[in-house]
Amino acid sequence: MEEAIRALLETMPLATPPFEAYKPLIVDGLVYFIMRLPEERLQAIAAEQLGLGEASSNERIVALLRHCPTLHKLGQVVSHERALPIDFRRRLQFLETLPPAGDLGPVLERIRAEIGEIEGLEIGSAALAQGSVAIVVPFTLHKPHVKPKAGVFKVLLPGVEQRLAEDLAIWPELAGYLEERSNAYGLPRSTIAASSTASAGCCATRSGSIANSVNSSRPLRSTPAPRASSCRSSLRSRRPSSRRWSASTARRSRRPTSRPPSAGGSPSSS
Repeated sequence: MEEAIRALLETMPLATPPFEAYKPLIVDGLVYFIMRLPEERLQAIAAEQLGLGEASSNERIVALLRHCPTLHKLGQVVSHERALPIDFRRRLQFLETLPPAGDLGPVLERIRAEIGEIEGLEIGSAALAQGSVAIVVPFTLHKPHVKPKAGVFKVLLPGVEQRLAEDLAIWPELAGYLEERSNAYGLPRSTIAASSTASAGCCATRSGSIANSVNSSRPLRSTPAPRASSCRSSLRSRRPSSRRWSASTARRSRRPTSRPPSAGGSPSSS
């Protein structure tokens, strides 16, 4: 398995001028990271890559990063690093907003379970976009004699909290491994972290930055299923000048007779 993953990564354009010398380090770091994922995730990555056939390098990178939220997040961060070549940054910027993937059914069920029935609330049947940890679903809130309010739900992806915890557990060891390998390749110490991060957009000693970025969206909790807080149900208008709708505002629109019975405590998202 390790040899197959290494061979696949070596075909990808993971380094661009003037960072070609760092590609072996980048490949080593990615192999180290991927091989320490749980067996189930490792098998899913391998199966998907084998099924991509004649897919482009960008498509293969996107498919890989969908399985690894911290690598995905780091790629997003690096895509805005002005010191990097513009062509490389543009290649990474497609990570900012990916087309939604997978079945939306569980996401819609999570939204409905967490907010209950709200009179006049119409939830879209298709997602608008997907990021490293969340998916964006549109809604429209209809009220009598008032112009409809449009907004979005930003919902944590199913299982993302567990994947984040598994990813972050690897980063402290990865940092030391990258330094060890960089010394073996004779790479300059002063530029190891910056260049390896820049070239791959996904391997470097920046696990703390990734954790802070993810935690700013929602505290990490290792719990089995969603709570109300996991669904970013601020019913925010898409127009900056329009009124902001909060979850508590929306709940006042519920019909008293249509409120679903208490489920005895919703589990938190994972």
